[in-house]
Amino acid sequence: MGAAKIDWVNQKNLASASVLNRNQNQINLFGVAGLELYGALNDPNLPTAIAPTPKYAASGTAAAGNTWADTTDPVQVYADILKAFGTLSAQMGGNLTLESPLTLVIPTERQQCLLYTNQYQVALSDLLKKNLPNTPTSPVRDVGRRTLLLELLVAHIATLFLPQEQGGQGGLVGRVASASRGSVSVTTDYAHPSERAAWFAQTPYGAAFWAATRGLRQARYIPGGPQTPRIWP
Repeated sequence: MGAAKIDWVNQKNLASASVLNRNQNQINLFGVAGLELYGALNDPNLPTAIAPTPKYAASGTAAAGNTWADTTDPVQVYADILKAFGTLSAQMGGNLTLESPLTLVIPTERQQCLLYTNQYQVALSDLLKKNLPNTPTSPVRDVGRRTLLLELLVAHIATLFLPQEQGGQGGLVGRVASASRGSVSVTTDYAHPSERAAWFAQTPYGAAFWAATRGLRQARYIPGGPQTPRIWP
C-alpha cells in the first residue's frame, strides 16, 4: 500500500475470510446462543457422550481425571479410540468394518497427544497407523489394492520358510542360481542392485510386491496451503 508496497487490501480480505471461517465452525459445532439452533456437539437429541476409559499414572495410581491431558501413555489414549470405534460399530448395526474408511477428528489442543510415546518408543500415531490403517494416514487408500499387497507379502514370507517338499525354499536366503541332483547341491545368489529389493526378489510374490509398490517408495508431493501474494519493491 503506497510507497511501502504492502498488499493491505489482500491482507484484509484474508483476515475477513479467516474470521468468517471461524464463526462458521463455531455455529456448526455449537449452534447460535439464544436460538433453538444447535450444533453437532450440543444438540439435545444426540446420544449420551461416550465415557472415556480410566486413566492411570506411571505408578499405577488413578490419575486426577480421565481426559487425554491426564496421561502421557499412548495405550490409554488408544483405548478411548477403540472404545469409540466399538460404540460406532454397534450403533451402525455391523455395517462398519475394519476396512471402512475412517477419519479421526480431535481438538487442536489435543493434537500433541498423537506424539505420546511409551517406554518401547511406540507413539500413539504409530498405533493408529498400524492397527487402523484405513484412516487417511495410510498411503494406500484403496482397500482392494491394500489387500492384494498384503497377500503378496504374506505369500512371499510363507514361501521363504515353507519346507522345500511343500514348494517352499526351506529357509534359503537368496535366489536359486544353480542346482544339481547328484549330491543335492544348491547355490543361491543374493546379489541385486538394491539391498532392499534383494530380499523381495527371492520369490515371484516378493518381486511382484516390490514392483507394485514402486510408487510408494518415491517422494510424494503434498501441496501446501494457499500462498499469499507479495508485492516487492
